[in-house]
Amino acid sequence: MRYPLILTLRSSRWALLLIAALHLVAAIAFVLASLEPALRGLALLVLGVSLWRAVQNERNKAGRVLVLEDCGLLGFGAPGDEGAGRPLPGCADFGWAIWLQWQDAAASPAARMLPASLMLLPDNVPSATWRAVRAWLRHKATAASIAPARGREGP
Repeated sequence: MRYPLILTLRSSRWALLLIAALHLVAAIAFVLASLEPALRGLALLVLGVSLWRAVQNERNKAGRVLVLEDCGLLGFGAPGDEGAGRPLPGCADFGWAIWLQWQDAAASPAARMLPASLMLLPDNVPSATWRAVRAWLRHKATAASIAPARGREGP
């Protein structure tokens, strides 16, 4: 495989379907719950806002660029962004989805306290690159995430 692997993301129909299904199940649970009507309405309002935010987050992936470097670093942002981050040990490949967590090297110290994260489904990336993303996570990102820990070990 050739690196850097530059991927232009798109929103996932499967993620949108999953988001809608989970919120529908939660809404049904609140409607059928023995709550006061005001609390039930408030819960449904909060669920509606949560649904809207989750759908917007998924749609905002469209057009963003994910850059997977040979050294294990990754960049995520709008086309032309130069930020790179180090993958964290919390990254996981579930087969049906990939969970990426990274610490942005260019962020302020306060912003570094919270890692950036992204869930990818196979339809977020071009179909020919899904396997390459999984291989990068398994081989390149794992090495990059444990490299700093090796440097801290004693003699």
